[in-house]
Amino acid sequence: MSILACLVVNVGNARKNYYTQKAELDSLRDKQHNLKAVGDKITEGKFNLVANEQELGKNYQELIQNAYGNCHNIKDLQNLKPQIIKYLGQSGYRQVHEQIVTTSDGKQVLIPSNNEEVHVGFSNYDSSNNTIDVTVCSIYNAKSYGVQGNNNKMTRTIIYINTVYSFATKSANQTSIQTASLGTNK
Repeated sequence: MSILACLVVNVGNARKNYYTQKAELDSLRDKQHNLKAVGDKITEGKFNLVANEQELGKNYQELIQNAYGNCHNIKDLQNLKPQIIKYLGQSGYRQVHEQIVTTSDGKQVLIPSNNEEVHVGFSNYDSSNNTIDVTVCSIYNAKSYGVQGNNNKMTRTIIYINTVYSFATKSANQTSIQTASLGTNK
């Protein structure tokens, strides 16, 4: 009789345990059913990344073509300053200025004459900060002044720009600009 009593107690405990676990499972299923995906601006349809990249690419292409192709004097560079600051940030403007105007007395030593090509690429979109990494590569021709042995010769140059653009503030920062000479044109 004691074995039967133990079985009844165990079955009672098992049944109680079963109903407790079933109640927990039902509660979890209700929570799962009520869960909603946490959306961001893209998944909610409030931000069109492709369209924004296309517009931004067009703006970067135009800016680099102007700065490194149509910027024939210091005044031209000053006229581009607001655009350069918007798309390359303050540090980017300083770097562009140093490349085109490098002497302390403001004499221009590099005069871009034409821009052969500009390529713009995007990577690492951060939806929480609404920022994107922008990479620009361009080849342009320029006349070098004040460079021994290169006075008034056309130099073919490649420029590589990396920056982080914020769609939220409509500005860029963390800009890095590197250039390399591809040789002089005869």
